[in-house]
Amino acid sequence: MTPAIRPGSPAGEGFRPDLEGLRAVAVALVVLYHAAVPGFAGGYVGVDVFFVLSGFLITGLLLREVRRTGTVSLPSFYARRARRLLPASALVLLVTVVASVFLMPPLRVPDVAGDASAAALYVSNIRFALQATDYLQAEMAPSPILHFWSLGVEEQFYIFWPATVLLLARGRGDVGRRIGIAVAVISVVSFALALWLTSANQPWAFFSLPTRAWELGLGASLAVGTGQLARIPERPGAVMAWVGLAMVALSGMVLSTATPFPGVAALLPTVGSAFVIAGGFRQGALAPGRWLSTAVPRFVGRISYSLYLWHWPLLILPAVALDMRLPWWARGALVLLAVGLAAATQRWVEDPLRHGRGIGTVPRRNLAMAGALTLVVATVSLGIGARTAVALQGSASASLTVDEQQLDAILRAAASATPTDAHAIGTTSPAGSPGGPGSLPPTVGGPVPAGLRPSLADARADKPVTYADGCHAAKEETVARTCPYGDTASTTTVVLFGDSHAASW
Repeated sequence: MTPAIRPGSPAGEGFRPDLEGLRAVAVALVVLYHAAVPGFAGGYVGVDVFFVLSGFLITGLLLREVRRTGTVSLPSFYARRARRLLPASALVLLVTVVASVFLMPPLRVPDVAGDASAAALYVSNIRFALQATDYLQAEMAPSPILHFWSLGVEEQFYIFWPATVLLLARGRGDVGRRIGIAVAVISVVSFALALWLTSANQPWAFFSLPTRAWELGLGASLAVGTGQLARIPERPGAVMAWVGLAMVALSGMVLSTATPFPGVAALLPTVGSAFVIAGGFRQGALAPGRWLSTAVPRFVGRISYSLYLWHWPLLILPAVALDMRLPWWARGALVLLAVGLAAATQRWVEDPLRHGRGIGTVPRRNLAMAGALTLVVATVSLGIGARTAVALQGSASASLTVDEQQLDAILRAAASATPTDAHAIGTTSPAGSPGGPGSLPPTVGGPVPAGLRPSLADARADKPVTYADGCHAAKEETVARTCPYGDTASTTTVVLFGDSHAASW
């Protein structure tokens, strides 16, 4: 049998099967939300549960190492993280980029390739925050790589937090106390920043590590206080855990894309997760950990990482390829496919490399593998994006003109196209990012005509001159500008006043 946490043991000593079950709850909420299952409009909070768990488990691991050795081996830590996370993520990124070539409109492929490169370099959350705050990109259909934003946050946490613990471990006195003070300060500052940015600039509040650090810090504080938490009596602990589990479930059902997030609303799932962790050190007969430790939740928890990686592109790519809202049975079938792929990935990709089979556990080999996988994913993705962009420049052998019948067919198709539901799929971000693929009118096949100016590849960057010369006022500005265009000596003057729609004229 798998040993449970012993009361009074250091943070994370022994395996807690109930936390594997809590992972299952977290990933189930996310998948149900993305699959547009009614009643789970706030399922995106599953990511917040993962953040609290990561803060608890990683900080517990670091504390054990400091107490055992007096220091933290950064190469060993990063090697373990590389074996755990990178093989599965690299596989999903490569498959998604290649599939996008065949299933997505060519104009979208370079963007997806750029998203995959950013994900491989652990900065996809920053890329998506920039896109969401760019007025001209904010309404783009969601990327099949969008869900990698949360991995960007966690990987950035893995870079900075172990180094911080290493610095705090130096010197005399109680290292746990110093780490606890650091966690408290970072968490308070991060939560204050999250509250402000949620109203001032929601996409940055949602996607960035500084505004999510308090959630990871909440889990870290539990690891620091394990000695005290382990003394909670069995029955009060069970009540606390049940209340926490109810808070997590309730947040997935009562929150929605209209909820300002992450702000005060993020306290519901994160504090709930903390209650489950804190109340589960003593597993009595009435504790929810008994249910969370059963076979099905533990199975889903074991495959939760791969399931999180696979489910989103499987839901997005077919919807984009078919340009339609997928029916419920199709979404359900795709979720089952994601479960199968996740189980296979966990068994044949995650576990072998995680335990060092094939590459061993020597840090330098693991770090070399991490660098190689990062380079391969980034290079292949950028290569596919560049190849698609070149193809969009036009074929030299293609005719410069479009047949009138072809043009009539294109115009009729565009006029009859019915926009699809923008929230047909859902998105990891509850606000600030579109929730599903937009409607694309059917087009006539064949090579892109040569000589198009601007080319299709350059069309998105081809902005009105008003953006370059400063004539288009930002939304915060109130002073009107006079910007003359055309023949200023003409006897006819036309006044155009407006926003981006006027700029297109």
